[in-house]
Amino acid sequence: MPRLLLPACALLVCLSEAACSGVPSGPGAPTGHAVPVAPASSTPTRGAGAAAAGDGADYADPGVCLQCHAAIAESYRSVAMAQSFRRAEAGEVIEDFERDNRLKHAASGYTYEMRREGTRLIQRRYETDAAGRRVRVFEQEATFIIGSGRHARSYLHRAPTGELTQMPVTWYTQEGRWGMSPGYDRRDQRDFFRPVTYACLFCHNAYPAVPSGADSPIGVSLFPENLPSGIDCQRCHGPGARHVALARRSDAGVEEVRGAILNPARLSPERRMDVCQQCHLETTATANWNSVLVLGRGVFSFRPGEDLAAYRRHFDYPPGGAGGEDRFEIAHQAYRLRQSVCFRKSNGRLTCTTCHDPHRRPDDPAAFFSAKCLDCHEREDCRGMHGGGSPGGQGAARSRGTGGRGTCVDCHMPKRRTEDVIHVTMTDHLIRRRPPPAAVLLAPRHEVEGLYRGAIAPYRPEEFKSAAERGLYLGLASLIDEVDPANGVTLLSKGLASERPEAPEPYFQLGVALLDQNRAPEALEALRRAAALAPDNPRLLLALGNAEGAAGRPEAALTAYDAAISAWPSDSEAQTNAGNLLLRTGRTREALERYDRAIALRGDNAEAHGNRGALLGRLGRAGEASDELREALRIDPSQAEASSNLASLLLDRGEEAEGLRILKEGVARTPRHAGLLSRLSFVLATSPRDAVRSGEEALRLAGQAVRITSRRDARALDALAAALAETGRPAEAARVAAEGARLAATLGQGDLASAIQERLRIYESGRPYRTGAPGRRGAGRAEPAGGEG
Repeated sequence: MPRLLLPACALLVCLSEAACSGVPSGPGAPTGHAVPVAPASSTPTRGAGAAAAGDGADYADPGVCLQCHAAIAESYRSVAMAQSFRRAEAGEVIEDFERDNRLKHAASGYTYEMRREGTRLIQRRYETDAAGRRVRVFEQEATFIIGSGRHARSYLHRAPTGELTQMPVTWYTQEGRWGMSPGYDRRDQRDFFRPVTYACLFCHNAYPAVPSGADSPIGVSLFPENLPSGIDCQRCHGPGARHVALARRSDAGVEEVRGAILNPARLSPERRMDVCQQCHLETTATANWNSVLVLGRGVFSFRPGEDLAAYRRHFDYPPGGAGGEDRFEIAHQAYRLRQSVCFRKSNGRLTCTTCHDPHRRPDDPAAFFSAKCLDCHEREDCRGMHGGGSPGGQGAARSRGTGGRGTCVDCHMPKRRTEDVIHVTMTDHLIRRRPPPAAVLLAPRHEVEGLYRGAIAPYRPEEFKSAAERGLYLGLASLIDEVDPANGVTLLSKGLASERPEAPEPYFQLGVALLDQNRAPEALEALRRAAALAPDNPRLLLALGNAEGAAGRPEAALTAYDAAISAWPSDSEAQTNAGNLLLRTGRTREALERYDRAIALRGDNAEAHGNRGALLGRLGRAGEASDELREALRIDPSQAEASSNLASLLLDRGEEAEGLRILKEGVARTPRHAGLLSRLSFVLATSPRDAVRSGEEALRLAGQAVRITSRRDARALDALAAALAETGRPAEAARVAAEGARLAATLGQGDLASAIQERLRIYESGRPYRTGAPGRRGAGRAEPAGGEG
């Protein structure tokens, strides 16, 4: 089910020289004065692009800037923003692909191997079996490199459909070694399947050439094969096509040419800061709720010179909340600077470009930045704080704050380890008299598992025109990442009733949240409203299909899925969900055709492989089913349903040891999956072999499954009954079995209800159940994973 598509990306890498950003303009930045461009409208935008497509023709090919601005173009090449993105086969190789190119990730149990084969960069993942052999080997080739490499480099894979995914391993230059990509150092990491959206790439590259109106924050993110190479001039100087055209005309005057491009230096301090803050004002990079696009805006619609609040609304942890008062993250430059006394008391005189020249990298950064400090402060200001000396000792007198024991920046803006990218240290832009000691700032960190749950608050209340608008956006943000869903649904529902926006995003997010809360009728109402506003949005239509299926309307669900596919013919997920729906309604031939189409579109669609295997198992084609299920697990070993269904096939064939191994591996990888817990519990409670049975362990596993499902899963109750009988509690087993049989009947699971009834009679006679007796298939039928409903 699609979700969380509204705001900026949670955390990709944010490593395009965030510590030295300023106004990231490109090689063609004009050196003269210019009048500001008019602010962009708040209508859905054209996707701009480096050599823009569609009606993004107001953007120029950034290469033409070199013709008139050669010196700036040359100096800008040294700036990390110019090196923030490239094709994988291009550029210098800084990684170790030969010696220490293997990474064992203990949390997930995966081993990764990074290889360079000619110009191809490959990441390979595998597990090892009991004999030490590689199993479930899966690999992908990197299509793009993201990050300048000064701090790190991460890697993206582009599928033939145009979808981008992040690869699991990153090269950390400061440590000179491979490590898990940000957000991946955890048991439930996304492996090769973390999607990269337009919002994720917004701050890592120039705008891509996407069709007009295709950059909706709730749309599908499809990237052209050729993407820009790095952040270009126009991200900070605005669209340049008219400027270039006028510069080529002999009858255009100098002021007319200059007036056709934006010079950020001529903006007010607030708008000049906004040019930088479009990327460096993330209140947190660990959650998607940190900002929400203004309704109707496209991801690539921001234009330098406009008020950032007209493009995006920002949110933060509440004051004194669980987020902490001294958080330091990878894209916190403006966020931390705005907390500084220097900034707050400067009355707009201190901005990013006060200290940063975005067009060039200083030859001597220590001298350069200390000199900037001493434009406002005197060396004598530090007397007494450094034992009567000055910043940098005697060297400071010669170079205005450099050399000797340290610089202004060393003392007052020291480097510290970021909380979200734990292998990287960055300059802290919170200017303080006495920062914590270096041992604290640079101490090793571990990634925090889990997401924040609780209240959030507007970061800049002045961004909102009214209390009603504030409530609307706060409700919208509160639903993202399920950070505060109960409050979010209430606020957003009220906001929609009072504001009645003609934009699909809030209705979409409300519908998805209501569906998560099992409120299908209300979800349908919201999603139908969203679909009426954006009838060709495939992600929205996919969500509508899920809601129709959950509401018990299979034909309407299938119609919505087919509409999604019509809008985007390469939609492998919609084909998979349609197959799931058809399988659940007994239309097996049509379901098989849908799975085949899904796999043809995306060969690495593990869910489609797994569900195709479940279907083949139902059709008695056990060998083919086993192959498909193993392929699903090779692609994605965390596919719990595939593990459960493969184990079921093996158990039915009498391969109990192998079936148990698959189940135990699955539970270890996804310990809160009720289906796996129930099936493993059932086997441990009912095996005819004394050496296999473990009643107490079965009872523990079944108890977990029942708690997770709140007694609303008949198979979990069936497993609990079997475990109770095995541990000598037949009367309790009979009561739980009766409950499970009633629930199965209510849910239309007739075969399961009959099987539990047979076992119930055994428990009533005071005996435990053993497989091999009638009804053994009641807890073992292969089921499709995920999808509709």
